[in-house]
Amino acid sequence: MDEVFYQLIPATMGNRFQFDEETHHHAIRVLRHQPGDLIWFTTGEGQFFSVRIESVSKKNSSGVIETVEEHSFPLRSRLTLAAGLLKINSRMDWIIEKGSELGLSRFIPLETERTIKQSVKTDRWEKLAVSALKQSKNAWKLQIAAPGNFGKFFKTVPEHALCLVCHEIKLPSSELISELDVSGFEDIFLFLGPEGGFTDSEIEVAQNAGAKLVWLGSQRLRTETAAVVALSALHQKLIVT
Repeated sequence: MDEVFYQLIPATMGNRFQFDEETHHHAIRVLRHQPGDLIWFTTGEGQFFSVRIESVSKKNSSGVIETVEEHSFPLRSRLTLAAGLLKINSRMDWIIEKGSELGLSRFIPLETERTIKQSVKTDRWEKLAVSALKQSKNAWKLQIAAPGNFGKFFKTVPEHALCLVCHEIKLPSSELISELDVSGFEDIFLFLGPEGGFTDSEIEVAQNAGAKLVWLGSQRLRTETAAVVALSALHQKLIVT
């Protein structure tokens, strides 16, 4: 499986379908696949399926699904990252890309007291999530959620979920993320602040809601760096071997 293509179609054996414009361009125009070649697809919902190319023309191409493989989720828990919106869009892009590669289930752009209001580029993030899905050969696509407000968000978190709030100040209740016991949780929510982090009042709200404060070390990290550090630590604890 050298290349994985992404297309939202019913993944059933024998299904014939026309490739979308992006797949046609990359598979036929760039990689020069021909009728009879076997290529692989995913819908980002836990399946890989092999497709035999049937017809190729200048403008379109099609194939038939020959096999379907079911893949379980790569982590033992569903992992959601809620991160404060950043002033520089490219840094948010980086979080989406690396989060997808590390098995993140869902991303929530977070509005906090220190968030600078700006447009949310969910269309671009969807494209980045698909690109990372194909690059990492993951059968599950990162879901991009609508923006949420930090102060109100804890009311929507499942009752038995583990909530982790990254805070740059080491308080008596803070735990080093590498030493956390995260076993037995179906859902884990990781919260990261924007530039400047969370305010004292937001930390109080989180603690009152039962969230755990986690510490990533004594060095001050940018939000996108903190995301990779925290997600990497959780990935190693949750990965299915």
